[in-house]
Amino acid sequence: MPVAPGLRTAVFDDYPKIHRMASRYFHRPLPADEWRRLYTDNPLWPRLGDRWPIGWVLEDTAGEVVGSFSNVPSLYHFRGADRVCANGNRWSVLPEYRGYAAWLMDEYFSQQRVDLLINTTVGAAATQVISSFAERVPLGDWQTRAFRVLRYSEFALRILRHRHIPAARALAAPAGFGLRAKDALLSKSLPARPAAVTVSAVRCFGGEFDTFWTELVRRNPEKLLAVRDSQALNWHFGAAIRAGRLRAYTATRGHSLLGYCVLSEYDYSELGLTSLRIVDYHSVDEDADLLPGLVRAALEHCATTGVHLIETLGSGIPKMCSFERFARTRSVKSSWSFYYRATDPDLEVELRNADVWDPSGYDGDASYL
Repeated sequence: MPVAPGLRTAVFDDYPKIHRMASRYFHRPLPADEWRRLYTDNPLWPRLGDRWPIGWVLEDTAGEVVGSFSNVPSLYHFRGADRVCANGNRWSVLPEYRGYAAWLMDEYFSQQRVDLLINTTVGAAATQVISSFAERVPLGDWQTRAFRVLRYSEFALRILRHRHIPAARALAAPAGFGLRAKDALLSKSLPARPAAVTVSAVRCFGGEFDTFWTELVRRNPEKLLAVRDSQALNWHFGAAIRAGRLRAYTATRGHSLLGYCVLSEYDYSELGLTSLRIVDYHSVDEDADLLPGLVRAALEHCATTGVHLIETLGSGIPKMCSFERFARTRSVKSSWSFYYRATDPDLEVELRNADVWDPSGYDGDASYL
């Protein structure tokens, strides 16, 4: 066992050392400028920045970072009140220092001046530790992805090669045909968008989202909702927008925004596959399900690109039913990914009720890039 590392609050100048260490474990670490902008572009930063810990690091005796845990603020709304949330991000520790990894988690869960703590990218290695601090979100299955293959033969070829199946190229076409036949037999098609509703692609989030957010809160006073006004959306998805990985679609009637869907491209580099993930969907139209029309627009984009599948991060969310009937295939992950903790005992009790939740990939750090 090496000499015990030191623990301290992280500063922006730590980024090169954090990146050097964390890049061993994360497929797509944020570049330095984007990591900093998670804080400095954050709508909460003017209010919290002078006293908000951006995270914590473990240092060895030579001053090298051997573990880190970032801490990103966001704002939620619940029953007429704003709630400050701390989103855990990129917890990583070098193998020889894993015995000290819980120090970082303890600092995160011990911080003051927050109402809520949310972690949405918890991997198998972190499950035992975080389970001692936090609870699983009570709505949805966050160990399962629902997905629909879009390029069957290419998908089959990459899976066969990943599994080292002999003659993968020769087997890809019949395997792809079998996957296509399965989907045709078991899956439901996406309904057409409602009449008089226009679906459009957008590159960023304008003032219409401020009006939409006000209406969404008015219609859902009993739901815990991460703030989704234009400023919050442009901050949260800023890195993905600048990287060209974001796809956002709106559903409007006349000049009124009725709903939107945000998707982000994700590379499964070990498989050679690209997916389009649905990371957020909301609607204020009580008479129609707008999701199928929005997903259809995304599929038109996929038809002209190399995207292999379309997916969600979890399953079993009621408002996503139409997509899950279309995307019948399930992929089970090695661990549950979505955990939360409330610092106020009364709020903790309320959040045990699944009815107050409306979780998605917008919560936590699941869709920063």
